[in-house]
Amino acid sequence: KIADTYQFINKRGLDVSVEIDGRVSIENIENYVSTGADILVAGSSSLFLKGNTLNQNLELIRQAAEKGFNRRKAENC
Repeated sequence: KIADTYQFINKRGLDVSVEIDGRVSIENIENYVSTGADILVAGSSSLFLKGNTLNQNLELIRQAAEKGFNRRKAENC
């Protein structure tokens, strides 16, 4: 659904972001971003994940998002 929405927006030249709210886990972030998500609402399965500090979780989120963005750029070249 994310990729379809992203393609729909791009084909029409719209200035719209794709936001994901729900199930934004560390494991899903790379895929969400690589398929077109621009905004992620982080919660209990990512930012507030138990066992790490907020800063550690934020770094994991950043790393996953960067990997996803790099995949998106590579696939859209």
